This record gives sequence, structure tokens and C-alpha cells, in this order.
Amino acid sequence: MRSSNLTHVVVDCTFELAEAVASLVENIGADSTSLSFPDRGRCQVAAIFDKETANIPELQRVLHSMRGDDEALRVKQETLPDCDWVRESQRGFEPLKICEKLWITAPWHNIQVEPAKNVVITPGMSFGTGLHPTTQMCLEFLCESDLENRTIIDFGCGSGILAVSALALGARKAWGIDIDADALTESEANAKRNGVCEGYRALVSIEELSNLSVDVIVANLYSKVLIELAAQLLKHTRSGGWIAASGILSDQVEATRQAFGPAVEHSVRRKGEWATIVMRLLRWAQECSCLQ
Repeated sequence: MRSSNLTHVVVDCTFELAEAVASLVENIGADSTSLSFPDRGRCQVAAIFDKETANIPELQRVLHSMRGDDEALRVKQETLPDCDWVRESQRGFEPLKICEKLWITAPWHNIQVEPAKNVVITPGMSFGTGLHPTTQMCLEFLCESDLENRTIIDFGCGSGILAVSALALGARKAWGIDIDADALTESEANAKRNGVCEGYRALVSIEELSNLSVDVIVANLYSKVLIELAAQLLKHTRSGGWIAASGILSDQVEATRQAFGPAVEHSVRRKGEWATIVMRLLRWAQECSCLQ
């Protein structure tokens, strides 16, 4: 993509709106996108459009209608100079070492990481390149866990980075759940790219799993959704199993943890202003009324 006929749009919005904004810019016709998290609770969705095909006025209109309580939502637009923007965006995504057992790379990286597992993720519309602290904390949790022959649910899977990494680290079966159809397609593509597609299944709803309980659930969402989903996450965790709830701001930790009640023992991981609550379902909890 080498042209001066390109428009760069950056949408500054709340973390809660970021997924909807990312889907919107894709539907409007973005050629490439990226996500960054510069400030507390906020996200920047950056997109590059071909000016001849993009409907920027429609983008502005829909963004204005969806801003809701986010009065600080801003849209910045500029014409880009002549440059190979695909190569430039690739240059901004460096190989990421999570631990001695796991690296996250992109398809254009050419590095040798053996004996570590090299999970290849194509940066795209869906959340999950490993760059955000909440994703990193979930990946670190998976690295530290004994996943051999385990089952896992990646709730809010985005790119599928957590489910794919778990399978690469020895998990037997993983389900990725996301309401975004594009995320499900992308996660399946990443599972295939990493040779773990036989163990991966993408679903639009956790209800499709009926009464299945798994060994590990990772849910990289945000506090409000985690609180709403707490009962479902507990229901689908086996006795003695683990839940890593992430996407939480530090001052939201206690309210989020309380939503899971007395059925879990927990610890909290922090990176900057972000937190992940790692919980283990107590062995008596599945027979307890607290999970009803």
C-alpha cells in the first residue's frame, strides 16, 4: 500500500467502546488498523483508509451516535504522506517474549525461539496481540500453569491468542467465545496458522457448551462484563479449576472479585493501572448454593 491517497483516522474512546469502534472502522472500509491504550481506561483505535472508497462522513456520524456517556470521544483525521504503510505498521509490532516457554510473533518475523513455543498472531481488527498488559498477564498465567491435557475456555477470545497459546502449551481442547463474528473467523485462522485447529472451536455464546466444565477459563474483558458473567464463569469451571479474569482497572478489583463470592480463593496480578484476578474454584463450591 504505497500512496498519498490515504487517510489516517484515530478514534479516542473508552476501553468499553473500543471493540465496537474497531468493528465499525472495519465495516466502513479500513485497510489496516491498530489499537493502543495511552491513558487510564481509554483506547485509541487507529485506521488507515483509501480516501476514494472510505465513507468518512458516515464513520463520523455513527461514532457520534454511539458515543453514549463518553463525552471525551474524539476523532482525529489526517492525510498520510507517500509511504509503505503496511511495512510501517509491521515494523511497530516486535516479537514478544512472554516467558521461557512462550513467544508471540507475527507472520513476517523470522526468529528462532526453540525450545519455546512460538505463537504466530496476525495483528488485525480483533483484540489480542499480546501488547496490552491485560493480555500479557493472562499469557503469563498460562505459562505458569500446568496445561498438559487440560481444557480451556477463552471468553472474549478476539484474535484467539489466549486459546491458541494454551493449546501450544499443551492444552487438549480450547473453546473461543466472542460475539464478534470477525473475531471468531480470525481466531480460527490463527489456530490453523499455529497448527492447533483440531483442538480449537469458536463459539458465539457460552450457552452452546451446555453444562460443560473446563479446567481453566481466561476472560480478558472488563470489570462490568466480568461482574455480569461471574455466575456463568463459575458454572463452567470444574471443581478445583482456575479462572483468570482480566481487563480490570486497579480500583475495580474488589468489586469484581466480590461478584465471584465465597466460591473462590484468589490472588491479584498488576501491571501499571491494570489488574488480573486469578481465582481457583474451591472443591466444595460445585455443590454449594453460592453457584446458583
